[in-house]
Amino acid sequence: MEMRVSSTRQGEFPLSSYGDRVGPALYVSLTIDDLVAFNRHVLQTSPLAKQQLRRTQRRMVPSLLIWIGWMWVFRWYENQLLSPFALVLTVAYVFSILFLGTITELRVPARLRRSFTDGLRPPLSPSRLWVDASGGVVDESPNTTTWFSPSAIQRIEETPEYVFVFVGPARALIIPRRADEAAVRTFVQALTWHRADRDPFVSDWR
Repeated sequence: MEMRVSSTRQGEFPLSSYGDRVGPALYVSLTIDDLVAFNRHVLQTSPLAKQQLRRTQRRMVPSLLIWIGWMWVFRWYENQLLSPFALVLTVAYVFSILFLGTITELRVPARLRRSFTDGLRPPLSPSRLWVDASGGVVDESPNTTTWFSPSAIQRIEETPEYVFVFVGPARALIIPRRADEAAVRTFVQALTWHRADRDPFVSDWR
């Protein structure tokens, strides 16, 4: 369960009305590079993302076969002018199928920057994260407060630079370790312990 309330004061962190805080509050100020890192992490590790990638690759194969058949019918390989052109296109298409995952990752920074430039995403703003006694997480920003209940938190994934608290298949609270490594560790420990304490049926949450 996810709940949101709006702040009545612009430019300040709202006062939360949720439960008692457990552990330290983390002050997070994300950049586009942090969003890029999260998107690449999902592309590299998510079973769903890998499944979608394989599905896209399979959909591209028939068009490649049609193209090869078209070249055979019109005997492009016998034409000295068209043959090199057709060969380059064929190799490029095969390359795009085989390395579609890498190509997608390389396009992530430009796609995210364009989404901000076009106004498809709201501007990034600082936020304050903390764990409440129920094992949920409160995300406070200057304009909005969002509470994620224990059942909304699916898992935690850690990298050397980040902690990702997943609240959906491809959605997570992004916590850079650069802010305060000790506070981040304490935050993760508090979240893990209190969530497990409220939900004993979860044996391998992380």
